[in-house]
Amino acid sequence: MRRWMAALAATVTLAVATGCGNPAGVDGMLTDDWPELPAAVGFVPEANVCHEYAGWVRRKATDYRPVACTEKHLAETIQVGTFPAAVTEYPDGGTKPLHDAYAECDKASRGWLGGDWREAALTLNVVPPSQNAWRGGARWFRCDLGRRNSIEDDGPRSGTASLKDAMTNGSEPRYGCYDFDEDENKATPAPCNRRHTAEFAGSFETNLSWEKLTAEGSHEDIHRNCRKVIAKFAKVPDDGNVKYRTGSIYYYPTLDEWTMGSRSIRCLAWLSGGISRSVRNGGNSALPIG
Repeated sequence: MRRWMAALAATVTLAVATGCGNPAGVDGMLTDDWPELPAAVGFVPEANVCHEYAGWVRRKATDYRPVACTEKHLAETIQVGTFPAAVTEYPDGGTKPLHDAYAECDKASRGWLGGDWREAALTLNVVPPSQNAWRGGARWFRCDLGRRNSIEDDGPRSGTASLKDAMTNGSEPRYGCYDFDEDENKATPAPCNRRHTAEFAGSFETNLSWEKLTAEGSHEDIHRNCRKVIAKFAKVPDDGNVKYRTGSIYYYPTLDEWTMGSRSIRCLAWLSGGISRSVRNGGNSALPIG
């Protein structure tokens, strides 16, 4: 091999020595005519895809393996957004940039689902890039919807269909009526036309801190706001008599949901005597003063 290369070098030297010229249009400069390389493009996830894993798992490009939404999955990316250029610090849990992204995802989810995810056994997550990817210039965030087991159980529930229009086509029904066990503090779904003791009425946004929200003891301000939600739901006057018409049960966000930006409190009307109809728009006949 060395002998062949040496012979080749001699041949090239001879060609130069004999004064071979450049072809027409060639200036002999090797470094001035290369086309400019395109700008490097980092990894950006796709929208309208599903994932086997939920939350902040597998945010790296090397771990990114979306699946068809007809396959078993725990999360669905409905939109991919971008953090503003002014955001220079990593948008970790509890930061305003993450809360702003969550608000954007919340808005997108309503159009995707055809309703408010808070009214069904669903979850909403905003997923930023990993910290290493952020240091490398990544500024995207995913808006992920997922299913939860129930109104009181935030454990992930798998699905084999997209959540697109799920709240308009009925594939993910809204929260309804329940048999509530005070001793077990458990709400078991029940048909509204069968005797039950609780019914989902809606939600409101709280301004309490996480520490106050999770402190031991009764939170009268939360129950008071839930009574406002129930009064609107049942179409009864929102006055001092609501507490004589119904009690209230509430569920607050998980810590993960809270750090992302969720401040929603879900409210149930507590019908201790039991009822065999929905109280929605029922007025005084559904919620009499007792």
